[in-house]
Amino acid sequence: MDQQLKNMEDHKQENQKPVAFLEQIELATDWLHRRGAFLTTKVGEEINTMTIAWGSIGFLFGKPTLTVMVRKSRHTTQLLQASQEFTVSIPFSEDMGEKLFACGMQSGRTVDKISACQLTLVEAQVITTPVIGNCERYYECKLIVAQEITAPVLSAEVKQEHVIEGDPYYCYMGEIVHC
Repeated sequence: MDQQLKNMEDHKQENQKPVAFLEQIELATDWLHRRGAFLTTKVGEEINTMTIAWGSIGFLFGKPTLTVMVRKSRHTTQLLQASQEFTVSIPFSEDMGEKLFACGMQSGRTVDKISACQLTLVEAQVITTPVIGNCERYYECKLIVAQEITAPVLSAEVKQEHVIEGDPYYCYMGEIVHC
């Protein structure tokens, strides 16, 4: 994180260059899918993070995008709907494994996961939702699509393995505005 934020002049809005979302994309997606990442959002003073292992980095609607899936029942879903923004912080080391595991096992409705897991928050450069410190890659995203994924549009295999009746996934696509 220090390496990415060492020159604050580069992070001022007027000095922004096109988002380098492809930088380290192979490593970022590998760690996301194998080890997980922190999906964080903020509404007012409430900050919540959860662990994700599903996501896709791409280019849609003429914008760099990051797409994540969150179940409707999750506290994060309510916050994402309200905030319209999120960050994804990806650690490239095993050191954050226990914290990722803990954030995936607790609900932000009942536990302040930031405090309980002793996570460090780092101010984002473009949006109000912070990134999680001690992560080597992060993405700041503004929501451009929020779509409930219902069973009729899913393959039989996906329905069988991942659908919980009455608790559909929401597909959130965010424009990557900084990384």
